[in-house]
Amino acid sequence: MDILILAEAEAFSIGQCIVGLNQTSLAKYQGQETGSNRLTIISRFEGAHLQHIAAPGPPRDSRWAFHKLLRPGLDPALIVSVHLRSKLSASENDQYARVRRLSEEIVRLETTEKTTRTVVVGDFNMDPFDVGMQACDGMHALLSKQEIAVHRGARIHDTRSYRMFFNPAWRLHGEQSDGPPGSYYFRGDGVLVQYWHLFDQVLVRPALVDGLSVSGVRILDAVAGGSLLDSSGRPDRIRFSDHLPLLFHLRI
Repeated sequence: MDILILAEAEAFSIGQCIVGLNQTSLAKYQGQETGSNRLTIISRFEGAHLQHIAAPGPPRDSRWAFHKLLRPGLDPALIVSVHLRSKLSASENDQYARVRRLSEEIVRLETTEKTTRTVVVGDFNMDPFDVGMQACDGMHALLSKQEIAVHRGARIHDTRSYRMFFNPAWRLHGEQSDGPPGSYYFRGDGVLVQYWHLFDQVLVRPALVDGLSVSGVRILDAVAGGSLLDSSGRPDRIRFSDHLPLLFHLRI
């Protein structure tokens, strides 16, 4: 494992996690600066190789964090970690507005850093089919690598070009998945109740698509032989978290 991204983790748990990783691995893991009180990054990369890039706005309220990965002999890559607002506190329009701002900041960063080798990962608090995830001025995260290739990684709408992301999370949603049918479970009492949601996703720009192992993108329901589910087969929010972790393999 190269990088571990956590959302809303307690300081005590983070310390325990770093100690545990360093006891079971030859690599030396350490915490990374994120500029956000919602996001924690633990990595085996030293600070000189994984550089935090400050995001505009109040750092204590940032819903995302930007990092640049520098490795000898390879082009730089951008890693964007996110923890966006919950549907319990934000309407679909609110989520859409926030993700449009995120998309604009990513493009500005790509322009400044002169690269589109970008990966975005975390808790979007939206399903892959939600407007904010699919709209061209949102994340523009599509399920088809073929369509992205046909359109050469961008689509023009109303005279403006919008860059695309590939979203492999679509294949994880529902009974066709090898694991659980989603990463988050919520039992509401409204007219429309979906139960399982896939809020935790990874998006990659076309420049990194070939390095992504689609079959290696998984929602984990067990770690080291121990189940992360409760007796009802849902995320064990008492012992662990209300979200299940996302694992993926990406050659950058």
